[in-house]
Amino acid sequence: MQVSVETTQGLGRRVTITIAADSIETAVKSELVNVAKKVRIDGFRKGKVPMNIVAQRYGASVRQDVLGDLMSRNFVDAIIKEKINPAGAPNYVPGEYKVGEDFTYSVSLKSIRKLN
Repeated sequence: MQVSVETTQGLGRRVTITIAADSIETAVKSELVNVAKKVRIDGFRKGKVPMNIVAQRYGASVRQDVLGDLMSRNFVDAIIKEKINPAGAPNYVPGEYKVGEDFTYSVSLKSIRKLN
């Protein structure tokens, strides 16, 4: 995970985060295994559906869920690492995602200054 922080006007901050492609693929494969254990498809016993069929049917939605989860978790890790105190809800701006490539997104937020 790569993080860069820009200061926008006033108390605004823009945090740009890049998630490595291998960590995305690992999380997607792990989630597809969990889905395969629970999914019921005609012609297969529960938990015995081949992974290529699970990936074909549920791959896009699983990938979207995993990306949303990774965005949230990496944002929290980034603000802790950069010691940013957010005020209010962050605004996520996802970038273009292509399978097998790193995913970059930015989050705009207002931060609270520390008073001494």
